[in-house]
Amino acid sequence: MDQNAYMEVLAASQNWIAGFNRGDLAAIVSGYTQDASMHPRPNPLCLGRQEIEVFWSGLLAAGASELVYSNIRLTIEGEGRARLAADWSMNVAAGVITNELWIRQEDGQWLIAQDDFDILRQSTGNITEFVSQFHAHLTAWFADSDDSGAVWSALEYACPDNMVLVYPSGEKLSGTQFLQSISNHPRNNSEFLASVEQIQVLSECFNQGVVAYVEVQVGAANSTTKNRRSALAMVQQGPQGWCWRYIQETSLG
Repeated sequence: MDQNAYMEVLAASQNWIAGFNRGDLAAIVSGYTQDASMHPRPNPLCLGRQEIEVFWSGLLAAGASELVYSNIRLTIEGEGRARLAADWSMNVAAGVITNELWIRQEDGQWLIAQDDFDILRQSTGNITEFVSQFHAHLTAWFADSDDSGAVWSALEYACPDNMVLVYPSGEKLSGTQFLQSISNHPRNNSEFLASVEQIQVLSECFNQGVVAYVEVQVGAANSTTKNRRSALAMVQQGPQGWCWRYIQETSLG
């Protein structure tokens, strides 16, 4: 075994983990080769740094941290190639790395070229936290916060295209249409606040739930009044936590 290579790969792996636990998306993504593949089963295959970045940004937005590897198995396969397997856990999930291929680059840096792992357990917070956090993200988006990239990723995840939002007027929007509508609104509005009251989880099982709440919006553009709406909503469990499936809103005046 090439002992130097063995220690170099372990150090590169620990540096990647440290970047993840700092929430440093740039460090996470730069740990992969440009054409790397990543398969976070049961989620779809990610090809290239851009798709890999989308996955990890969504997980960070969901609050993922405290990543730890255990039972590490590392094999040096030849000049400049190493393969790692391990058990992993973090604050929101746990699983098994089945195939993590590291390749030494011309500058001596070790990068991940293939990353296959299974997500076997998720703990993504309760429905009440999801509803509250979603409205906090709406507030941060319209305020044009410094972390708007992570905020937008969280909003995108929370509003999949199969979501249906029914406004009090009867207008229906898909998740994609809702995101387009808020992206077109003016931002840098420090007076805008979206909050929720009277949250009641009416039912909850492994992968879906029903929740009722009152949404309150103040400071919206072109509005001088407080907007109160009751909502009855269905949420569904996705790969990174709860997201919306159906929302029916009724005006409270």
